[in-house]
Amino acid sequence: MKTTHAIYKRYGMLFAVCFSLMTAMADKGSGQTAPNEIPPQAWSWPMTAEPQTPAKPAKSGLKNGGHWQGMPLGGLGTGGITRDYHGAFVRWTLKAGDIKFFCEPANMFAVRQRVGKAKPVAHPMYPGYPGVRPLKNPPKKKSLASWGWDFSGEGCTYHALFPKAWNEYPATSKEPVAMTCEQFSPVLPNNYRESSYPVSVFVWHLENTSDQPVETSILFSMVNMVGWFDQFGGGKPGRANAGNVNRAVRQVLPESGGTFKGVVFERESSIQAGHALTEGDGQFCILAKESDRCKVTYLASFETNGDGREAWEPFVKNGALSDDETAWVCGPSRQVAGAVCATVTLAPGEKLSVPMALAWDLPIVAFGSGREHWRQYTKYFGREGRHAREIAGEALSNWQDWSRKIDAWHESVISRRRVPDWLYGMLFNEAYLIVDGYTVWTDGTLEHPGEDPFFGIIECPDYPFYCTLDLWVYGSFIFAEYWPELEKNVLRRFSRSILREDSYLRRVTSTGEKYISNAAGPAPHDFGQPEEDPPFSCNSYTHRNPNRWKD
Repeated sequence: MKTTHAIYKRYGMLFAVCFSLMTAMADKGSGQTAPNEIPPQAWSWPMTAEPQTPAKPAKSGLKNGGHWQGMPLGGLGTGGITRDYHGAFVRWTLKAGDIKFFCEPANMFAVRQRVGKAKPVAHPMYPGYPGVRPLKNPPKKKSLASWGWDFSGEGCTYHALFPKAWNEYPATSKEPVAMTCEQFSPVLPNNYRESSYPVSVFVWHLENTSDQPVETSILFSMVNMVGWFDQFGGGKPGRANAGNVNRAVRQVLPESGGTFKGVVFERESSIQAGHALTEGDGQFCILAKESDRCKVTYLASFETNGDGREAWEPFVKNGALSDDETAWVCGPSRQVAGAVCATVTLAPGEKLSVPMALAWDLPIVAFGSGREHWRQYTKYFGREGRHAREIAGEALSNWQDWSRKIDAWHESVISRRRVPDWLYGMLFNEAYLIVDGYTVWTDGTLEHPGEDPFFGIIECPDYPFYCTLDLWVYGSFIFAEYWPELEKNVLRRFSRSILREDSYLRRVTSTGEKYISNAAGPAPHDFGQPEEDPPFSCNSYTHRNPNRWKD
């Protein structure tokens, strides 16, 4: 997914043309996709392949997301996490108004299969050794070296149809369970609650293609990243781990007879009474559901800079983790991860789905001015920054309903008119920007919670102005169609800004001309950029005087 200025402008025009076309015509198409099937409209690409035409920025110095990206995870205004089509978590927009590119090998899925009494086969599900960019020459000293990193990825395919993506792993002679990891967040049309949740579900659809029972274990590990997302700057933050600590969690569910098990990642200081939250404070959580068919185990803490054997050896030997709940507090240069493992045994020919969840509760948005806002989802879960397990649990309880609603949304558009599948794929996949466009959706400021929520989305990372009016007329089509209250929010704010005058001075970049920031009367160009004070300070655009500016 390219992130150049021109591509983002085309995104807006695409919605204008395509949604106008789709809503104007009502010819019924054909072929509703069955549950768990990958729609033919999804963009597909071999997991080990590189595009024939690699994406490069038009100018040096512009942000390069790279052509190896994938579908972002997260809701509207939660910040996004991108898992690339190779299977690594590499792109993060959890800091409001910024993109960070980094890859932690411990942020990974791994799978173990054991046919009957044969020797088990286990791999991290990434072809090669993971990095921010796909690496032809991995580093000589690799963290988690005991994990092997010997998965070839041969024959595996990535598919994406926003807000869903699928990693498809075919069966082999030694690993006869065919697997598809379906990932999505609850970005649901005409829904203003779940669409704001900072959560993603990973549903592993398994099918035993052999004539023997196969024990299959799925490991999901994550690094404690609390405190990493509070500063502008594109790379991994340095020495941000002091005080980080992991905690094993379990919750018995009387109504279903199951148990949620997993790991919560938090900071020691945030547990203490009276702690004042700042941006980046809060929790992450990985969670799975244990049932009669699925055994769930966990490891609360393991060192990411070591060889990782405390997680890998019991996983390979037993198809399970140790249930060790030991917690230790990080120093500035130490880094801790945790893991959860779900294990099932499939009879010959049997199919089974295993869901896992990743949630984050980072409740505060802070911009360059220092003003702080509450994220929208805190309206439903509270503002303490201690609800990641609760959010993940709601995802595991409702993922099937969310999945059906996303499928119904896809079908409602695809069935309107017969056009090529690739057009529908482009139509949905270009909508990734509504999650990954530095998108903010607040529930008021810290001083005035619940008042005057702000919804904003940037034009592009190299032109980071919120809701630039000339492009909002294009980009607003998806919101007018599927989240009309958000579109109204933007229009009301523009209307109020026309009547407001901000008398502080700005300077035109090219000529040096001074002008007042926002004159009463003209419509403003934008609601500000992240390094300033959006939406309270308009017209961060300074290439010309925006009070006289016209599209």
